Amino acid sequence: MATASVQIQRFHRNRSAMFDLGLTAELARLFETGRDARDSAWLDRFYDVAWFAAVEAAGVYPGPDGLPYLRLDLPKDGRAFDSHCLANRAGDCLAAGWGAALFASADDPPEAAQFVFSLGVLDSLIRYDSPDGDPVDVIESALAPAPQPRKRGWFGLGAKETPRQVLLATPSDQSLPPYAAKALHKHLTQVWDLRNPRVQLMTDMSLRPHRHLMIGKRRSEFPDEQSAWIAMQHVLWHLPPMRSAVLLPENWRLEELTPLRDLFAGAPGL
Repeated sequence: MATASVQIQRFHRNRSAMFDLGLTAELARLFETGRDARDSAWLDRFYDVAWFAAVEAAGVYPGPDGLPYLRLDLPKDGRAFDSHCLANRAGDCLAAGWGAALFASADDPPEAAQFVFSLGVLDSLIRYDSPDGDPVDVIESALAPAPQPRKRGWFGLGAKETPRQVLLATPSDQSLPPYAAKALHKHLTQVWDLRNPRVQLMTDMSLRPHRHLMIGKRRSEFPDEQSAWIAMQHVLWHLPPMRSAVLLPENWRLEELTPLRDLFAGAPGL
């Protein structure tokens, strides 16, 4: 008789596993490892420990990158504290458009965070049960280069590139969930000063991965390439790892993109 395999969720939100003080002590020991010595084995264990370890929540602050983070501190030995953990606060972060930052001590300054989770990584932990992002993007990123590969960048389709076909579509709630769309809308209006941000999902089979979120602003609207690159890193902060983003090509019409507000307007709780 055939037996069915049961997949155990790694980053579940079963409260019986949350607020674990034993994992809090292990997290403190992990933080004793110098940043340069934190290899893949350290990182793999860290994610499991950090997800359920009991920590203190110290409010939201702007990180050195200017993006919002929920601050989570290791508690002081022997002192009573209001127990939180990443597993029970990650959903709050997604709804509010925050990342999360872990600190070894409540006395540490903002730049001394031991580890930070972008909004996109928190999204990946909950939706894909992995810090690596959408499995489709992971598989596509490992594919061999296309017959005529182009340099991967953040700035869309260059005017001098060989013409090719791409597929454009309105992002689904799977490629850009309403909470991520709302957080990105806030960022683009407040930081990029866009009155009505627009986006589109572009699929380009010559790139790895194939899917890219197109942002309705052209490279020529930035003062230089460095400022454009930094701005797009902040866009990627909102997306799961391995997802890519591009700017609107110079000769494309902005009006053909989808208003970002349409992707979260009317969504429950937003």
